[in-house]
Parts: sequence; C-alpha cells; structure tokens
Amino acid sequence: MNRKIIYLFLAILSIIGIGCLKKVPVQEPKKTGIEGRIVNYDQLLESAYVYAYEDSDFSKPPLFVSGPSRNDGRYDFAMPPGRYFITAKKTEIVPDSTENIYFSYFGGNPITIRQDEYSWVGLNCVKVENGDLKVSGNANKEDTVIKGRVTYQGRPLDGAYVYIYLDDKTDFKGPGFQTSIPTDKEGSFKFVNLPEGKYFLTARKRNLPGPSGPIQIGDFSGYFYFNPIDLHWGKAVEINIKCIVRAGEIGKEVLSIGSGDIIVRGKIIDLKGLPVKGIYAFLYKTSVIGHERPIYISNVTDESGEYEIRLKASGKYYMGARQVFGDSPRPGELYGLYDDTPDHSVTVEPGESKEKLNIKVQPILE
Repeated sequence: MNRKIIYLFLAILSIIGIGCLKKVPVQEPKKTGIEGRIVNYDQLLESAYVYAYEDSDFSKPPLFVSGPSRNDGRYDFAMPPGRYFITAKKTEIVPDSTENIYFSYFGGNPITIRQDEYSWVGLNCVKVENGDLKVSGNANKEDTVIKGRVTYQGRPLDGAYVYIYLDDKTDFKGPGFQTSIPTDKEGSFKFVNLPEGKYFLTARKRNLPGPSGPIQIGDFSGYFYFNPIDLHWGKAVEINIKCIVRAGEIGKEVLSIGSGDIIVRGKIIDLKGLPVKGIYAFLYKTSVIGHERPIYISNVTDESGEYEIRLKASGKYYMGARQVFGDSPRPGELYGLYDDTPDHSVTVEPGESKEKLNIKVQPILE
C-alpha cells in the first residue's frame, strides 16, 4: 500500500515538473562577414567575386574569396573576424575573345570585421581597358615621367588631385610621396623628374577645397588597377585613373529588381525623342525623387532605350530615370522625370501592365 502511494506521489511530481518546463527558443547562429551589391556605375554585376586580402599587396593570394554575385549584383561573404583589404573583380570573355575586367578597390579599406557582425560593403567597379597603361621611351632622356588622365564614366574629371605613394603603409591615405596640381579640363596630370622605383597612384576630387582630408559622400576617388607602376629611367608611363563617386551604401537602396507580376514598360529618350542607352528607370514611394531610396529599379537600357520594371505591389509610385544609383544626382549626369502626370506619378493595379511610359533625360547643369 505504501509503495503504491509513493509511485502515485512521484507521478504527480513528474507531471507538475513537466508542466513547469519552459520552451527555450532556438536561436539561429549569428553570421560573421560582409554582404553587399557589386555594380559598374549604372550596371548591376553578376558573377563578380569579392576578395579579402591580408594587406594591399594584391599580387599575393587572397585569404578568402566569395562566391559569385547573383543577377541583382548581391553577394554574401562569410569570413572569420579580422582586418582585411577588400576588392571585387569580374572577368568575362566576350564573343571576339576579348577579356573584359571589372575591378573595385573598396574605399573604406582596410575593413575590420568583428565576431557576429555582418556588415554591408557595396562595391562599384570600373572597367579595365588595354589603354589604361602605356609605357614608352621618353624623348627627354634625362627625365622619367608618369602622366595621364583622371576620368569618371569615360569623361575627363577636372579639379582632381593625383597622389603617389611609395608603399601601402598609410593605406593610401594622406598626402603621400607627391601630389599633383589639380587636373585641367582634359583631366590631365603629370609628374616629372621621378626616380626609378615602384609607385602606387590614386586620384581624389573632394567637394571641399584642397587636396587633403577624408573622402566624404559625393566625393570622387580612384585606385589605379595596375598598381604598383614599375618606373624605369628614361621611360614615360601614361595611365588612365578611373574614378567612382563615394556613395553611402552602394546598392543597398535597390529593394527589388526583375520580379513581380505588375509590369511598367517604356523608353528612355533624349530631348529630340531619340533612345538613350545606359539609363535606369526608378520607382519611388514619395515625391522626393532621386534623393531617397527607390522601391523598384529597371534593367539598364540598351541602344533601343527600352526599360521594364516588374512590381510586386500595386499602388501609386513616382517615376524618374538616371544614370547611376546611390547619392543624389550630380552635375553632368543624365536625369529626368516622368512628365505625363503633374506630380510625375503612375498608379498601377494588381495584374495590370502599363506601356509606353517614356521618360526624357538630359544632363544636369552645373
């Protein structure tokens, strides 16, 4: 009898104990590394890779390499905590067997990655071309020269400073070994009477006056792909340093591209009605067009000027078009608003397609 009572008592205790147990939520392990989007000015780059180096000697193998970026330019790159120099590169072979290279040097290098942190690192690539580095004999034999141009999207960039560094100890920040005078209207610069040696070259154009100071949002910066230059006596080296514009979080503002059942189509045209290549159409939820993050973005236009935006949600949107995304529109950039409605808006219903929504673009004046 006493044994039965004991068993009953233990059973009651076990039921009470089980009822008091709390479910402990299972926590997903936190990731460590970086993520972002890879672009080439006005194009989202697919199949580009991100590289993490121990220092800025990119002739050495990288410590880590990401997987290829997706069709919207996005990448995810898990890596252990540490201090890294980040670059991005895409190599493609076009039909005529030419090798196209796109390269980005992250302007925030070096980056420190901490445990359980996953930071956004947007990377804007420039296209590397054969004419970016030329070496020739110099007519003035006692002189050794580095000269060239600073450009932005193929156009000369005046008022930029070019910096020569002897090594990477300063992470290519500060005045360096020599600093050029501001580039002229052709983007030209020149260094003469240089001793033989290896040189790293960068270019910067700040909105604030003078050559010194940190790069801010909206400033231009460029890292020469073929660094370091191996300069020999009596030689003239001619280079093209291609710049990008420093944006806040490159590509993070693109929330949706190429998905959804609601379609908006049209053409990007100039003031003469001719199609314009290399432009994106954007849709915004507020009328502050071009200065806030868009909700949707189109494909980049080809020679036909045609664009298409696929939306996931119906509603009222405000439409514009421009060459680049990230930061506010700048002087010289092709830019325009949808003008068939007074407030530049378009309203779409579920399952609806809007056709022939043309947008005129023109350069923004200084």
